[in-house]
Amino acid sequence: MISVTGYDGRVIATDKETGKIVWDKNLRDQPDLELTAAPLALKDSIIIGGSGGDRGLRNWVASLEPKTGDIQWKTFSIPAPGEPGSETWKDNHNAWQTGGGAFLRHRLL
Repeated sequence: MISVTGYDGRVIATDKETGKIVWDKNLRDQPDLELTAAPLALKDSIIIGGSGGDRGLRNWVASLEPKTGDIQWKTFSIPAPGEPGSETWKDNHNAWQTGGGAFLRHRLL
C-alpha cells in the first residue's frame, strides 16, 4: 500500500498483510509543498506529483523505486533556463522558480 501525507510531504509504503511500514520518505523539498494527488503504482515505479504552484512553488513529478522509496528520477513542470523545454517559456517572470503562479497573478491583475 502506498500513501501520501498531504502537507507533510511524505510517501509511506505499508505492508498490506501486516500493516507495518516498509519505508517512509519525505519528499518536501520546498516550504509549503504538498502531495495532494494519489500516487500511481506501476510495476517498476511509484509516480508522485508535488503541488503548490498556485502559491509560487516549483511543481514536479517524480518516480520512486517501489521496494525502497528511493527517487529514480524527478522532473519539474516548468523547466529552468537551459533545461529541455525552457525555450518554450518566453517571459521575464522567472516562472520556473515560482511555479508559474506569479506569472498568472501578474497577468490577471
